[in-house]
Amino acid sequence: MAEPKAPPLTLQLVAVFSRYPAAIEWGRERIAENWGDLALVSPCFDHSETSYYSREMGEELQKQFVIIQSNDACGRGNGFYEPAKLAEHKLQSNQWELALAKSSNYPDHRPVNIDPG
Repeated sequence: MAEPKAPPLTLQLVAVFSRYPAAIEWGRERIAENWGDLALVSPCFDHSETSYYSREMGEELQKQFVIIQSNDACGRGNGFYEPAKLAEHKLQSNQWELALAKSSNYPDHRPVNIDPG
């Protein structure tokens, strides 16, 4: 029988999308403040593959990927991500999304989607 072992460290990729450039920037700022410096940031591109988010977020969504220079326990960037933190990070990003939605700065029910993966 195989023995369970911790998954290997990886790079942390996060997708951020919205129809508001300021909301995407706000998401990137939360990510950098809490999870580590942004090592790579893609250009924004159309997120038109699905209409799944239209009702909550509106049309003409833009998406951006970021890779994080993850912080170790001492707050130093070591570059690697522990996949076991994924659920915690998803719950945290959900709280950020809710905070921005409650700020009333945007007319949409969900002005930003922050999706760690």
